[in-house]
Amino acid sequence: MRLTPGLGVILVILLAIPLAGGPSGAASTLAGVPTPEGETAGPDWVETLDGNLPIILSVPHGGELRPNGIPDREDAILLNDPGSLQFTRDLAQALSDLTGRQPYLVINHLARSKLDPNRSLGLGAQGDPSASAAWEAYHDALVRAERMATQECGWGAYFDVHSNGRPEPRVEFGYGLSVDDFDRSDKALDNRQYVLRSNIRSLGTWATEDFSQILRGSGSLGGLLEAHGYSVAPSPQNPVPQRDYFDGGLSVALHGSRSGGSIDSVQIEVPFAQLEEPRRPVLARLLAEAIVTWMDRAYGFDLGSGGPICSGFADVRLDAPGGQAVAALNQVDGLPACGISPRRLCPSEPLTRAQAALAVWRLLGETGISRTTGWENPYADLPLDPIQKQAIVALAGEGLLQACGVNPLRYCPEQQERRSEAALLGMRLFKGASYVPPPPRGLFSDASTGHWSAWWLEAAFADGLMSSCGGISAERICPQAPISRQEFAQLVTMALSERGP
Repeated sequence: MRLTPGLGVILVILLAIPLAGGPSGAASTLAGVPTPEGETAGPDWVETLDGNLPIILSVPHGGELRPNGIPDREDAILLNDPGSLQFTRDLAQALSDLTGRQPYLVINHLARSKLDPNRSLGLGAQGDPSASAAWEAYHDALVRAERMATQECGWGAYFDVHSNGRPEPRVEFGYGLSVDDFDRSDKALDNRQYVLRSNIRSLGTWATEDFSQILRGSGSLGGLLEAHGYSVAPSPQNPVPQRDYFDGGLSVALHGSRSGGSIDSVQIEVPFAQLEEPRRPVLARLLAEAIVTWMDRAYGFDLGSGGPICSGFADVRLDAPGGQAVAALNQVDGLPACGISPRRLCPSEPLTRAQAALAVWRLLGETGISRTTGWENPYADLPLDPIQKQAIVALAGEGLLQACGVNPLRYCPEQQERRSEAALLGMRLFKGASYVPPPPRGLFSDASTGHWSAWWLEAAFADGLMSSCGGISAERICPQAPISRQEFAQLVTMALSERGP
């Protein structure tokens, strides 16, 4: 999302400094905001911390700076959210301790009497040029964090942290839905109209779990925290929040997925009583555990893993069959996305022969290709894309590819990769380019032993690289059917993992 500056072009000067009290090893920056006269004022007004988790934390109302050059806001809420800043730092540290990775962090250090970035530019800065520049810097930092936090997994979550002084010590999670929305049955809340109106629209669209359970089931943020004895809404015990429920402000609406996009957003409200010592760090640790568990379950991540934390695509869970294979290919940019916001693979769709060659080439890397130079192109129909062309020529030099026609020799790069062709490629990756499979025995009713494909299909089936495609009266292997993207990922990664030296 691009936020248009209300006062012309605003430059943000980034000064690198260590983050005091933040996750160890994290790099932080503070944004200096130029005044209309061109002098940089307040080099510590907006703080950002770059991370490597698909998680963003922000603190809009925890700042204490009150520069004399910015007038106090009028006819507005001026009180800060006490304890929210230190709690968010504790939460970031707890997430780092749990996962070995860092969340992204955006902090407004101006007091709410000077700036409220959780209101519109007009209400939050009230026309003051420096406050307006700080408002822009804060939201630009969130946009940048969104872009970076979604690079690895294709989607993620943003949590905007607040505190309040209500008498009841209740933790609330705001998803952009009203009390009236929650005052419905789970079956009604699962209706798509509520998914589309929420700030977690992407998650509600692509998750395998019912939307009502994501919001208030035992595995929801509220359910997980409630299990530790906290009063929480929404949750299994409090499925309908009270009338004074905070469903979410401007920041989660702007930067969540309600209007599309790859980042879902949740507003977190914590009572003052829970932010006092020794309660604050305990709640931060338990909330971090809840966030990790919730995201692993709902998004299909594995945030505490030492390996890939996601498949890279919203429509392929890491724990699904082929999920790890898709993740391996995604790490080398070996699979094409079929959609963005969030990034999707369309795992059951086919891929072209050029895309298949590119995937294998990137998996092999330079160390897996012996003939990198001096090999002339054997095919008359190479694709226009120079990277795909390079991949096809390199794999042809390794003897891994099968032509689709002769006189002249052709590769048919835009033709869909068929299961028979994938079987040949997989077995040559597994056994070497000179490998010749044993004669076929007629295992499949739709693969004649007189056809070349039966040799490779039966060998790939015997070695576990390929499964049958089913059938009523006999086993079938569907040699002419296109192989799906997910099946192809499984086949080639398994072949390479079993490959000899």
